[in-house]
Amino acid sequence: MKLSFAVPGRTELAGNHTDHQGGRVLAAAVDLYILARAETTADQTAILRSDGFGELRIDLGDLRPEASEPGTAEALARGTFEYLKQQGYALGGFRAEITSQIPAGAGLSSSAAFGVLAGRLVSELFNGGAIPPVTQALAAQYGENAHFGKPCGLMDQAACALGQLERSDELVANFKACAKIFDEAVQGQNLLIPEKAPEGCDPSYWTYCCVLNTDNPQKDWYAFRDLFQKNGGDPYYAAWKLSYQEPAFQNIVHAQPGIWQSYEPGLCPNSEYLQLRMIQLKTNYWNLDECKAQAEILHKTIDEFQR
Repeated sequence: MKLSFAVPGRTELAGNHTDHQGGRVLAAAVDLYILARAETTADQTAILRSDGFGELRIDLGDLRPEASEPGTAEALARGTFEYLKQQGYALGGFRAEITSQIPAGAGLSSSAAFGVLAGRLVSELFNGGAIPPVTQALAAQYGENAHFGKPCGLMDQAACALGQLERSDELVANFKACAKIFDEAVQGQNLLIPEKAPEGCDPSYWTYCCVLNTDNPQKDWYAFRDLFQKNGGDPYYAAWKLSYQEPAFQNIVHAQPGIWQSYEPGLCPNSEYLQLRMIQLKTNYWNLDECKAQAEILHKTIDEFQR
């Protein structure tokens, strides 16, 4: 008997490139799906046939990474199966006919959806649906990391596997609670200048952002970070390098009719000043006692740094 499966693509609402650095992200499933009809077979071969990739055949008896497979759909599926086998789940032969509504390369995580689908097939066909969605996401992430060759975090796979936004209000409320704790820690000093929201705005505090108010080259962003971590503080984020300061823009002059632009220091002095001094503290502490401990370390670091 054939069974039907559907896994959604995902869109990212906030937190790009922070998941693999220990930060939080906010993503949601979209109403575009990768669809499959599948049935078990008597052998130990997974056969996945789709319009976009043709027919893939994977020997479930040998799930080691293949040197020729990085960057392919075979790598995603093989890696997902290997992870689930390592976790003790049952595998067996099957044939799946796959079609996808998720356009490749459109930023909707078609590859993550495919990896999660591979995990869902194993869960429903051979494990009675008992593989949790988070485990399916972890399996798909392993496939991308260890076989496909992409050092991604878990955002894409988790959004495809879980497809929910139910905790978004709780998440933002927790960010704000952490920001309030840090607000109290920086009161009464001028070394760290916290961000100020315009009147009528209600920031979500994805991070707690402040500027290190010093021009002393011996007391720079790196020195403050090192002292903060020496005192037990968690790593925090810097500001991204300004785009025109990236190596690709160096020694480039754009000259077009009516436009002349060279990318030299001083092009955006305010941005250049802030980029070197911006400190973005994490607010992803579900346990507010942990945040309070970090705030105490921050207060101590400020005192020591000004001596």
